[in-house]
Amino acid sequence: MVYAMIIIAIMTITSHPPDGMALKKRKEQFMADVQAIQTNYRGYRFRSRLEARWAVFFDALNLSFEYEKEGFILDDGTPYLPDFWLPALQLWVEIKGELTVDETEKHLYLRYWQSPEINLARRFRDSQYWPVACIMGQPGDHEVWFFGWDIGASSAGSFETDRAFWCISNNQATLNLQASPWKDFYADNLYGPIIPQFTYSRDYGYVTEPIDRALLRARQARFEHGEKPVVR
Repeated sequence: MVYAMIIIAIMTITSHPPDGMALKKRKEQFMADVQAIQTNYRGYRFRSRLEARWAVFFDALNLSFEYEKEGFILDDGTPYLPDFWLPALQLWVEIKGELTVDETEKHLYLRYWQSPEINLARRFRDSQYWPVACIMGQPGDHEVWFFGWDIGASSAGSFETDRAFWCISNNQATLNLQASPWKDFYADNLYGPIIPQFTYSRDYGYVTEPIDRALLRARQARFEHGEKPVVR
């Protein structure tokens, strides 16, 4: 039924059948429009249900956030409004449903790392002071990409990983970046200041059980008919 609606919607705006690639792009845009349900939660009006679910996740971990705190102009002039600011982690967070993959790229690894969403997160990291996390997918069925700056025994520069994951360490929710023993992370201000919370899991150990419970709360959150999600 939904696919038929897509075809009808496409045919109403064109006088001739679209080619396969055009049809695919219009279908993806149509589905994006359908799925982006604005959602009220905790005084915020989120642009999508997905963003609201991640807000529930942060609340379940008692991790304070600000939604769409401020906009930026990237170094190339592109306006950009990140989704979340997490002050306890000094981290910007962007929420995405999925990556736009370049199917023409021969190397599977580069299909993802060169996607528009990843390039945008990278450019945002390069245009301001603090690190950026890009969360792809629904809570519990997601990936976390991290873009920051690191300094080690012999080098310093940009740091990127698609293997970050949420954990509890040193009594705080944070990201485990699977950092090497000699590596630290810093804000982009000529190698400082050091941001210690991203090496807590390495230095103090970590647990993930509270993360699993928070992810479950986020997945089960109901927003219809004035329902309020249970976060604890």
